[in-house]
Amino acid sequence: MTAITKYLWILLLLLIWISTSLQAQKRLQIEKKNSLRLLKYQIGDSFTYQTKLGGKIWYSSEIKDIDAQNKLLYLDNVILKLDQISAVKSFQNRGWSRGFAHTLRTFALSWTTFAAVDQITGGDTDWKVNAIAAGVPLTLSIPLQLLFESKTHKLNKKFSLRLLDLRME
Repeated sequence: MTAITKYLWILLLLLIWISTSLQAQKRLQIEKKNSLRLLKYQIGDSFTYQTKLGGKIWYSSEIKDIDAQNKLLYLDNVILKLDQISAVKSFQNRGWSRGFAHTLRTFALSWTTFAAVDQITGGDTDWKVNAIAAGVPLTLSIPLQLLFESKTHKLNKKFSLRLLDLRME
């Protein structure tokens, strides 16, 4: 490769990187009062929300565009004003419940396998103890994963939404 081709490749990669980072400059943030932690949603992310008029119905759609000037959120099939949203459901950073539930199911399967091998080889362990040791983690894994799958943020004095447009114009 000549020096010019190397520079052309670097220029091409730089242009691709800049063009993909421009889309990420528009974002929706959920802010907690007196906290530095933010939940960030960008164009293309899935967004689950409740509206003030919709009652307890949850809607989920993909963010298509963000208009920070007019405080509009363009979703798949609807355009929302920011003040129409009453709650947001977040699935970010909730992977620990899925991983922990998987660990509990793996433990139950392993315990059952070892207990079966013990019974086949003539062990004298009680089957009730083995059923309890394998059944309790197995039955706890399902509700654990369902209960901690998402977190609901009601928009009030504690949580607020903000639309940001950080593009250089």
